[in-house]
Amino acid sequence: MSKMNEFQYTVANLLMESRLEKLNEICFNAENRNKVYDGSMELFKSVFTHFLEKKTTLKERQIIRELFVFIGETADAKEMLVAIWENLDPMYDLDAFELLIPCLTIICRKAIKTDLSHLNYNIGVSLSTLTYYGDGLNPPDYTVVDDPETNPDLSYEESRIYKFLTGATEVGVLVLQDLMEFKTKEGSSVLPQVEVDYVTFCAELLFHLCCIDLDDKLKNPEHNCVRRSGGGSYRQPHVEAEDIKQINTVGSGEAGKIVDMIVKIHPSWALIKNTSWKSITSFGSEDEEQNKRTLGRGCLFYLVMVCNVKIDYFPQILSPSYVFFSTFASFYNMITATHNPAVIYKGLKLFFSAVIPLEPLSLTTAEFKKVIYKKFRGTTNISAKLLTELCRVAIHCPFTSIRADAIKLVGIFLDKFQWLDRFDLTRILLTRNEDAGVLSFIVSYFKDKIDEILREPRSPGYHHFIRNTQMAEVLDMIFELDEGSETDIMSCYDRLMSALNLLRFLFIRDKNNETLIWNRAPAIEKLFIAPLITAINISRMHMKEEVRKANSKKPEEQLTSMKIGGVPLMSMDKERRIQIVNSAIFRFDMMQSVCSRTQQLIDDKSKS
Repeated sequence: MSKMNEFQYTVANLLMESRLEKLNEICFNAENRNKVYDGSMELFKSVFTHFLEKKTTLKERQIIRELFVFIGETADAKEMLVAIWENLDPMYDLDAFELLIPCLTIICRKAIKTDLSHLNYNIGVSLSTLTYYGDGLNPPDYTVVDDPETNPDLSYEESRIYKFLTGATEVGVLVLQDLMEFKTKEGSSVLPQVEVDYVTFCAELLFHLCCIDLDDKLKNPEHNCVRRSGGGSYRQPHVEAEDIKQINTVGSGEAGKIVDMIVKIHPSWALIKNTSWKSITSFGSEDEEQNKRTLGRGCLFYLVMVCNVKIDYFPQILSPSYVFFSTFASFYNMITATHNPAVIYKGLKLFFSAVIPLEPLSLTTAEFKKVIYKKFRGTTNISAKLLTELCRVAIHCPFTSIRADAIKLVGIFLDKFQWLDRFDLTRILLTRNEDAGVLSFIVSYFKDKIDEILREPRSPGYHHFIRNTQMAEVLDMIFELDEGSETDIMSCYDRLMSALNLLRFLFIRDKNNETLIWNRAPAIEKLFIAPLITAINISRMHMKEEVRKANSKKPEEQLTSMKIGGVPLMSMDKERRIQIVNSAIFRFDMMQSVCSRTQQLIDDKSKS
């Protein structure tokens, strides 16, 4: 038997007996170095197969990792790269991934020095193989954070993503360090394709970061009440600059390394420009390009602008308008192109940081068409589309804090537009929304803007809002009862109360009839106030009947199909049921009181 065959026979026996420490001792022996070199592929495959087929302990995996590192240092780089690529497969778990990462790092660094003719290929395939493995990891589903039926372990699912990111950045950072040294020696034109591959790699890693809860905001139900059904009312927010968001310890380490890598390859000003990312990244399909490039870029801006990760790398003297339009495509897609709450959350925070520095009345819809027409060629009014999507998030996102952020940004964003566009966008939102809570917010916003105008001094262009030719159309939408006296008051209570408050406000404050509200008073009295009072009385009668049912001693008389806030009354105990119904009756009394006071204003005006 030859010495090589004898070595292979010894390896096979030791693996069969799981004597891994002895195997390492033999392989590390200087006398066997040539044998390891000659049989490196066979040795690697044998040990990796042993790992896959046997249950190994943490200590045994550490021994295998050390052996793989030694093989990587000893063997031919080209052959070992192929072996690693073949086995970095999503079908194998993260323990296998962690075994291969140190070896891959060593081989890639060796390939930079020993195989220059295939440098672009070797590094490019290695990076794409890593990201291919990452694509096999599913992001956590935060929408079931407090679902007792599924009881998801979101922290475990996140830890898998973090484990992948830790390994991938380990390779990326060390290999990039050698590439930058090589670039310095050989000249700046040597690595164009590797640079594209590297930025694409970083964008993929940022995409994974984008999809997980870096700030630990979504996993704690105490701070994030999850809504399962029903709606809610919204108030005009008091807006202040937000505190810097703190990334959790694990996330901050990997985020900093990724930002470090991408900035070393391209200057920060190139990363800020919208157009530059098309030339510095390369994805396999149009869908990947839309998701990974845009969301990865958005995550980069989130880390830098919202969390201040590596903020010193980026220019601080940029106009708010330039920053806003440069980041617009990123936060727009983060908010609109996904239902992942972690992505939406980051998009909203990035949007907030970009829009707050803009001066009020500084934007126009015409400017949007001019600046970002090419990016959103198929969308006629991109600002209206974004506002509509914010309303969608405010209605449908399961997390209370995200819904609150979304509706807050509706008012903030509207305030940045000039008066004519504010009016048009408000009108569009009234036509596109049916949710009572969101409509209540929009009507309240409309009322606040008229109040702002009626206060002296008036800002330039105010007449485009208060004296708009479409004011009558807007008022008709606000003071509309689709079902007349048969209207379900409970389902649209918030919207109707906001409409009543606006009507009473206009009758009291619009002394010069600038909105022409008094011209429409007879129609409003006939088509809105009178049938609304009838609907309130009918609804009150229904609720009093529910009180009677709840107090009945006969089980068959207690039955009801009524729901309040999406919750069946039959699902409540007697005390809770009566409490909810009496609360509804009290709200009807409040609404009727406002109706009466508004009617009195009309009556007083007709007498004068």
